[in-house]
Amino acid sequence: MRRLLLNKSSPSTLLLQRRDRPGAQSALTRSRSSAVKVRAAQPCLVLSNDDGVESPALQSLAAKLRGETGHRVLVVAPSGNKSAASMGLTLRHDMELRMRPDLGPDTYALAGTPTDCMMVALDATKGLMRALDLHPVMALSGPNYGPNMGTDVLLSGTVGAARTAGLYGVPALASSSTSTDKHSLLDNAVEATLALARVALETLGDRPARNWPRNHIVMGGMGRRHVTATCEYESLPHSWVMDVEQVLVDAFQGGDVYLNLNVPADWQPGKGTVQTTGLGLMFYRDSYVVSVPERTATAELQPVLVAAAGAVATANGNGNGNGNGNGNGNGAVSTSSVEYVGTNGNGHGNGNGNRITTTVVQDIAEALAAGLPVVYNNAYDTRRTMQIDRSDVMALQAGHVSISTLQTWPEGHTLCLSDRVMSRALLSGHDGMPAWMQGRRQ
Repeated sequence: MRRLLLNKSSPSTLLLQRRDRPGAQSALTRSRSSAVKVRAAQPCLVLSNDDGVESPALQSLAAKLRGETGHRVLVVAPSGNKSAASMGLTLRHDMELRMRPDLGPDTYALAGTPTDCMMVALDATKGLMRALDLHPVMALSGPNYGPNMGTDVLLSGTVGAARTAGLYGVPALASSSTSTDKHSLLDNAVEATLALARVALETLGDRPARNWPRNHIVMGGMGRRHVTATCEYESLPHSWVMDVEQVLVDAFQGGDVYLNLNVPADWQPGKGTVQTTGLGLMFYRDSYVVSVPERTATAELQPVLVAAAGAVATANGNGNGNGNGNGNGNGAVSTSSVEYVGTNGNGHGNGNGNRITTTVVQDIAEALAAGLPVVYNNAYDTRRTMQIDRSDVMALQAGHVSISTLQTWPEGHTLCLSDRVMSRALLSGHDGMPAWMQGRRQ
């Protein structure tokens, strides 16, 4: 078997080596990386979220990080709730930054989004870390109230803050709970986050982020999708392998991959299990409750539907002739662009409740044509899922903690890791955590 190794004596050379023929090697070139010089500063952890600086779970995590890691913890979080903000920015508007000593030491509220918070904290020239003479070791975001699984990672402000930290060259993790009780301290999610943070800090050698501020000129790197050496490696037979675990560690240290943690509401530390997962198949349909002026009857027919594992999008309801039917086909109900399936109301039933058709879309069209407003309210809890093995969606539905390794950069970006590298990120260690972290702790 062959192995792709980095020649330590020559940073610009990669070696392809056969395990069964140690002497057989051929050189491949890669881009030469340059070290980023970092001035002396006090190391710290940076913490944010999208639920706002007053989140009890955020404050709980900050206090426990200070106590357990010994690091200074800088909290920079939105002054108000910014859920589902993704990586949105506040452009051309002032954002006030205020200290909140009532919430804990080194705690700041910013009138902006989660991404704004991370950028204000990590800006290399005018950011809060520079002002306080701090150097980030790792960034954490959360714990979030509500899961961030599947395509939610594209919508979540919590995940957006962690990904922003990665873009700035800082190792990062996002943390979420399936609980939506915003008065809860999310104790189990905090404990799971602390456990993952301990493993991550050990993997990082508990040292300041080596790639902050990020040097965007560095383009090369073993395992990168668009580097010549990697492209040649990807075309080789699968009997060829590279030191993938080290590639993943290097990428995490440089901020090019980050961790996404999800914790079931009833999970218990020391009792529940942990799984390393990929992103599951989850999407939204029928998310909106619609109010049409002078059409209040149709508004009653808007569905609020939550899909279950392996849901099939068909309505097999048990209804009656006046349109009072409920779809119960494996936990999901289907609608079309011209029909709405109601959970109650006076729709046009067919006697067996299989489908209730209304004229709500006609009401919408007529109201808009008449110059009247139509009000949409996103119920958001209308997730549809499918069974995909080793996915975060399935792990959470089975009551397991989910940990996913995600790419910081957009699909197709020059700095993305290759498919072979990312497939190895799905391997679990003995305790369920990612194997690449456990094998290379420093």
